[in-house]
Amino acid sequence: FYLSGRFATLSITTITSEFIQSALDELHEQNSTLGLKPGAMISIGFQTFLPNLMNYTHTAAYSLFASSTLVLPVFFQFSWTNASDDNDFVDAIRLSRNNLYQAALDQGQTINGSQQIQYPNYALDDAPLSQIYGSNLARLRSIRKAWDPNNIMYLTGGFKL
Repeated sequence: FYLSGRFATLSITTITSEFIQSALDELHEQNSTLGLKPGAMISIGFQTFLPNLMNYTHTAAYSLFASSTLVLPVFFQFSWTNASDDNDFVDAIRLSRNNLYQAALDQGQTINGSQQIQYPNYALDDAPLSQIYGSNLARLRSIRKAWDPNNIMYLTGGFKL
């Protein structure tokens, strides 16, 4: 039995009806091409937070930026059951993320540069580390070098610091 899937993420500043419609349009587009493939599952979701969340998370993983720049993760999940479809689904999830990123920009959201963080649990495997760890990247690299100089933890997979 073969089961595969990928997650991707995009950060936005506001969930608007216009952006929700863009996400629905993207779902319909991807479903029209991939939805008929065996075991296909295509999902785009929105994660919301209370506006004052950053007032309480000064050292947490999601506190990469000042409280005035709260961003909301949009997460993508594509799954399938045929190994020959791997490239189609991986390309499609990247395309969906890029399409919705462009839609958010076109709709006036300020999500460039440091606003575009990648929540690690949803980030694609080639996500830039600076977008995952922000200004914490150098500190995390020094901790990793001090505690794991032989790169043993690299054997577990995941993002390489």
